[in-house]
Amino acid sequence: MDFFKSRILQNLLIFLNMTVFAAVVVRAYHIRELSVALVVIMAFLPVAMTAFLSVAIREKYQRARWAAIAVILIVINFAMWRYTGESTIGDSLADVNHALTFGQEVTVEMFMPLLRMLIMGGSLLLAVTVTIFPYNIIIVDTGLIFFLWAVDYYNQAADYVKMFVPVWVLSILLYRGTFLDETAKSVKVNKKARLFQILSISLAVAIGMSFVDLDRKGLYTDRLWTYFNNMLVPTLYINGEEIESPFTIASSGYNDSDTKLGGNVSINDSEALRAKGDNPVYLRGSVKSRYTGSSWLVDEMGYTAGGRVEDYRLSVLNSITSYYAEAVKTVEVYPLSDMTSTLFNTLNTRELYFNNSIQRVFYNGDFQIFTANRESSESYTVEYYYEPVIRQELMSKDFGPSVRSRNLRYLELPSHQYSTDEQFIVRRLAIDVAGTAATNYEKALALTNYLKTTYKYTLTPGTYNPGSDFVREFLSSESGGYCVHFASALAIMLRINGVPARYVEGFKISGEKASDGSYVIRNSDAHAWTEVLIDEDRDLWMTFDATGTAREMEQIDEPGEGPVDPANPGEENPGEGTVTPTSPGGRPAEDPEDDIPGPIPVRETFGSIFSRIASYAAAAFAVVIALMALRKMMIVEIAMRSKSLRKYFILISGVLEEAYEVRKKGETDMEFAMRLHDTALRERYIALVKEAYKETYGGEEVDYPERRELYRDISRRAMRLRGLPKHIISRYLI
Repeated sequence: MDFFKSRILQNLLIFLNMTVFAAVVVRAYHIRELSVALVVIMAFLPVAMTAFLSVAIREKYQRARWAAIAVILIVINFAMWRYTGESTIGDSLADVNHALTFGQEVTVEMFMPLLRMLIMGGSLLLAVTVTIFPYNIIIVDTGLIFFLWAVDYYNQAADYVKMFVPVWVLSILLYRGTFLDETAKSVKVNKKARLFQILSISLAVAIGMSFVDLDRKGLYTDRLWTYFNNMLVPTLYINGEEIESPFTIASSGYNDSDTKLGGNVSINDSEALRAKGDNPVYLRGSVKSRYTGSSWLVDEMGYTAGGRVEDYRLSVLNSITSYYAEAVKTVEVYPLSDMTSTLFNTLNTRELYFNNSIQRVFYNGDFQIFTANRESSESYTVEYYYEPVIRQELMSKDFGPSVRSRNLRYLELPSHQYSTDEQFIVRRLAIDVAGTAATNYEKALALTNYLKTTYKYTLTPGTYNPGSDFVREFLSSESGGYCVHFASALAIMLRINGVPARYVEGFKISGEKASDGSYVIRNSDAHAWTEVLIDEDRDLWMTFDATGTAREMEQIDEPGEGPVDPANPGEENPGEGTVTPTSPGGRPAEDPEDDIPGPIPVRETFGSIFSRIASYAAAAFAVVIALMALRKMMIVEIAMRSKSLRKYFILISGVLEEAYEVRKKGETDMEFAMRLHDTALRERYIALVKEAYKETYGGEEVDYPERRELYRDISRRAMRLRGLPKHIISRYLI
């Protein structure tokens, strides 16, 4: 029974733990198409190999057989290692890191060497060390959880802990209740040893994190500090009025849209920001919804702590971009001075975080905008979903007018409502231009094209009448206007047609780059544009821009000619472009003419994965039990048929021990036989000892015809004393 406790249960526990370990890793990295059976085998083989090696080293009898089985398992482990791929761990880490950095899917092929090392290496480590310190299982699992938490999975850490808790409880109960672990049963704790173990696992985690590209992805050191800082600082919410120096394009030479729209402006060309990223983007700074007729006002709003957007929004965007390669991109923003506390972000931002600062990030979900708690020139990174992917999704479907109360703010018009004779021209023009367009997207496209091709761009449109409506003056004037005019007119004309729209100010990145490859953003790139609500159910907006920036329009000779037509977008225009759907493995679809992605494969939940793992584990366990039973039956049968009494004598001695007849230290076989409690068994065992002596010391060929009967009778006595379950385990397994 001690063999079963110290060998079988121990290794089954390691096998179960490494299976759960693999399930956690697969879930964290969203690995699809991974064979659960392969994972189970990868967890089982190292455990079985070390188990038989341990038996071969420690057991006195049949050592050659256990060693032979261990050698066979070593060969099988090596074959499995080669079967699961010949890529090196370094290549695997590089491929996985690259995929995570650029928002690609981590495939089975690139992840297999790393998973193989984690499962097989972890199994070997635990199998070797668990007898020395049983709670190494918990330490290893905790190290994995900490690593995943550190590399951008901290929101899921609680779920991972829940997955390991049953294994931890089982390990504690088994070791404290059955295993021969005096240290675990003692109240005393070796503090130095525990400290050394904690430091060792921390060092291992640190070494593992060193392989990850800390400059390109995720939380890591700086965001960890920010995370703890956010927990310690009680401020979890700030009012918009408390923000220091919110952004306005007035800092670039325009008039402040909060007080006065339009007028002649002079834009200087000095540098304002730097940015590093794969594509030019619109950097949103201020989003406004209240139009008074002469200004745009910011709604009263609050900001909550944290740089990650809501889970429901992430789930929507993840589902849309799941079939596109590199759908998640990053842009690093480098302010050149403490110009504002506003943190510029893109439409459909995923997360925003400081790179080397303990400043806090605050987020407003209504307008999807970010701010810091104070002005700063520290750089920060914006992770975002590539807008052409979302645009392509929204262009392919029909979405009707808005009906939800939460979006009424984006339909509000000034108090005059454009109903007077003087103002009616705006309403009539907006409705006529939209024409027969049915969807929000079609209406926005028609109005954008109309403004772009009808009105000219100028930074000196003159000053409008103070009491008149800004949009009406622009639409009825021949002097033209700049981005503030076009964005305001487009937003109001959309609202007249029942399409929710909002006015946005920020920067539009141009193509100018510095020697280090970063985008140079000047005051002439300051801009105003319009965002239109296309899909109300999923709260998805789209950028529409009816004109260019001051920098862009300097290069255009013909009045009214916009830089890029939204209906025929180009690759260099921020937020616009065409993208190609990909297969689940991240490769382009085989048929480029197929615009409709195939059905998105259902990602297995942990419950389904774990149930499959449990079924494979149960099958593997049944196979192991059957093999153990077969082995025991073969041992008994060999002992019964052997001409020598040696194997039979060893077998009977084991059965007697099960029946609580234990030999004392230094006691001879005959002395032990004379002490047996049962009279009938005592006489028969004495006869067996005499025959064994003749064979061992006299060299005679002997026979004992009552082999089966004696074995059966002693087994029955053991069953009465031990109980049927323990007897079955002892007779057929141990």
